[in-house]
Amino acid sequence: MHAKAIGLATGACTCHKVRSLARRLTALYDAALAEHGLTVTQYAALATLARSTAPVAVAELARRLQMDRTTTSRLVGPLEAAGLLARSNAGPGRGDARSRPLHVTAKGRRRLGAAVPAWCAAQSEVDAILGERLRTSLDRAADAACSALAAATDEPAEVM
Repeated sequence: MHAKAIGLATGACTCHKVRSLARRLTALYDAALAEHGLTVTQYAALATLARSTAPVAVAELARRLQMDRTTTSRLVGPLEAAGLLARSNAGPGRGDARSRPLHVTAKGRRRLGAAVPAWCAAQSEVDAILGERLRTSLDRAADAACSALAAATDEPAEVM
């Protein structure tokens, strides 16, 4: 292996740096949401579906969360099993659960509502650790990077 490639893999790899940051942030939010039985990714799925005015197909949820469909299907499975999400009985593909759109149940809305203060506390902790200036810069850089990468791959950029 070329020495420069080894250096990039360990020190200057953008993907490695962003994934390391994501793991640290995820751990912080997951710890805050654990008392509610949610991960930050599950929280995001519930919040995304709760904002929707109609049931949402898994493929559309995947697009909104910027995840692949298989990962999103694995994400919603435990939420369905816990009774936080349910499949709609209306629409095409009524016989195939995988093609039926998802909605948040009353139990899911209660769980999400109870978890909002924990998410807010995690967000406040991130703000305090990073400071307003760094957090704002990070948000802007992440949005710009998402847009640039989406444009380069002809994918829609969903800026959060």
